[in-house]
Amino acid sequence: MGKRTWDSLPTKPLPNRNNVVITSSEMDRQGPYHFLTFDQAPSHLKSMAKLQDVWVIGGAQLVHGLYPIIEEFWLSRIQGTYDCDTFLPVDIIEGSYSLYSSQLEGDVYVDKWKRI
Repeated sequence: MGKRTWDSLPTKPLPNRNNVVITSSEMDRQGPYHFLTFDQAPSHLKSMAKLQDVWVIGGAQLVHGLYPIIEEFWLSRIQGTYDCDTFLPVDIIEGSYSLYSSQLEGDVYVDKWKRI
């Protein structure tokens, strides 16, 4: 997850999973989680993915930084109008991934995309 997502969590770390926080600056914190820079993240996450599923939770900056290693997107679309100023790179997603599922789960649509 990105640092802003980490900072927004009411309880840290998220339970029952490895928490990896990706940030633009070096950080050294103690606990059952890792802080990595964008340069460190791809190789670390690729090695983790050999052992378990790796989920990226965060915004556009995180997705853009990890785009080369993301094999699949699960995008949540929440109904409503919001005052947003940051967006995911839709052109990259639509050009490099194929939509294979779009389902309503509760009040949220979840679109699933796989790398072409």
